[in-house]
Amino acid sequence: MVGHLSWPDVSIPQTNLPVKIGGHPYLVEIDEFSRNASMAATQPVGAARIIDIGDEKHPKVVSNMRLEVNQPANRAGDQVNDPGATFQVHGYAGHYCAVPSRREPGVVACSFIMSGLRMFDIRDPYHPREIAYANFPTNPTKPGELASSFAMSAPAFAPGRGEVWYADGNSGFYNLHITNGVWPFRTAATAPAPATTVAATGNERPDTAGRRLPASGGSAPAGIGVVALAAGIGLQRMRRRLARR
Repeated sequence: MVGHLSWPDVSIPQTNLPVKIGGHPYLVEIDEFSRNASMAATQPVGAARIIDIGDEKHPKVVSNMRLEVNQPANRAGDQVNDPGATFQVHGYAGHYCAVPSRREPGVVACSFIMSGLRMFDIRDPYHPREIAYANFPTNPTKPGELASSFAMSAPAFAPGRGEVWYADGNSGFYNLHITNGVWPFRTAATAPAPATTVAATGNERPDTAGRRLPASGGSAPAGIGVVALAAGIGLQRMRRRLARR
């Protein structure tokens, strides 16, 4: 063993993405679910983070990417009454992250299960900022259940078109276009993109306490860019087409 690292709110470490930002090596990492896959507020949600691996013997967490719903105080609040919030492999937690490139990726997009798709500006790895999201709570395959999101996929990118692709376990595939010009960036420099004001939709429960992502160290923009739905294909529709073949 060359080195080892843990963190106080570790849950179930899932993916490690080696990247270089400003020529320096980092890992973009995300934990899935909560510790012991428990929905109890006492069990931490690991969410996502950036790890400095410049010294492979002594890696260190330099920043976290968390949502308001991942914080212990909110996990003990009324969000437990939301559809799917207390299901062990559902809930408000992280699952997979992906980057558009391993060198100067600029952004990371993560599936946050009931919080949908989340995109962060990581040009400054010490101060990541949430800049876009997509959340389409629906439940067409489970009649009688209330609508919820089930975003668990690793997103893919089409930077030339300003698009991100991901799948939701309840409703299928989405091709998303990032609105308001917040991405792609014109440069890979560490200066953040200008903030824009847009309306929020869905059950994403964005952070509103002081407009600060609680554990990221970076202030949220005045308005987070929302991704516009370009195309969505429901699972039921896909199954019917396959059945006809």
